[in-house]
Amino acid sequence: MDIQDLVRLEEKIEALLQYCSELKSERDTLLARTAEQAEKIKELERRVEEFESERDDVKNRVSNILSKLETLDMSESQSSEGPLFE
Repeated sequence: MDIQDLVRLEEKIEALLQYCSELKSERDTLLARTAEQAEKIKELERRVEEFESERDDVKNRVSNILSKLETLDMSESQSSEGPLFE
């Protein structure tokens, strides 16, 4: 092995080391982005749960209001005036 072979080997090793360094940097960037996305997903899931809870609350309130209106309508229909809503 002459000096030229050693120089080429050294250049190739340096290039590989640089490539490994770039890959590690890219990996770290991707890991950070993945962590950020995971946090965003958790926040969105929390918001979805909150919206679902609010929707259920509104649904129950509307149902209660409709029940009260039906009760009122039934009591009015039993009187001589007739139904309140038609």
